[in-house]
Amino acid sequence: MSIRLLCCSGSLESGGSERQLWQLATRLDSVRVAPEVYLLYNRGDYLSKLPPAIPVHAFWSDHAQRNFWWTGQIHRAQVRHLSEVILRRKVDIVYDRTFHMTLLTAAACRRTRTPRISVIVSPPSQDFTRSRERFSWVKKWLLKRAYQDANCTVIAVSDSVAQDAVEFYGLNEKQFLTVPSPIDVQAVTAAAQTELPPAMADAAQADLKVVVVGRLSSEKGQRTAI
Repeated sequence: MSIRLLCCSGSLESGGSERQLWQLATRLDSVRVAPEVYLLYNRGDYLSKLPPAIPVHAFWSDHAQRNFWWTGQIHRAQVRHLSEVILRRKVDIVYDRTFHMTLLTAAACRRTRTPRISVIVSPPSQDFTRSRERFSWVKKWLLKRAYQDANCTVIAVSDSVAQDAVEFYGLNEKQFLTVPSPIDVQAVTAAAQTELPPAMADAAQADLKVVVVGRLSSEKGQRTAI
């Protein structure tokens, strides 16, 4: 019997974390793992790239007509909704990326007693601070508690991200596994072999051009590229 894995994200827009989650959901051995996707917003470029066989659950699709009146009501509704999906779909493992989803999945998995894998994708001393979260001290405490859950496996995308999380949240470094984000070699190779339009081909042959894709923040390594 295959393991039922629920992959959780805010959406499937074209960001790095969304792409990694899409890769995980679509590249796992379908005999051993049955992936499903849980989103807050049912949108994004990668939605159309999901195979029809992968079920998608979305919070706002089920709550589009509902009004929320006070602080915390949306979060509680999201926890309840995710918990219902976990129980109804008999999910074995919940997987999330980014601290925003960890705040949600931790509460739902604690309620349903479901094992969870949470991935820290950026140094929290920069990522969490830059996001300027409301009630940041409460969320920081909740995240520390979430990563310390006995039923949680914490993955960092690099050793430096893991060390930053240890210092920022006050965690034990033994709680972490370091698993670098995968690269879709087949997709890159296929794109590299695609024939360019004549104007682009002429320009590409004229000079060596290097393109670096990523926001201008230190963990993206733009300084190193320059």
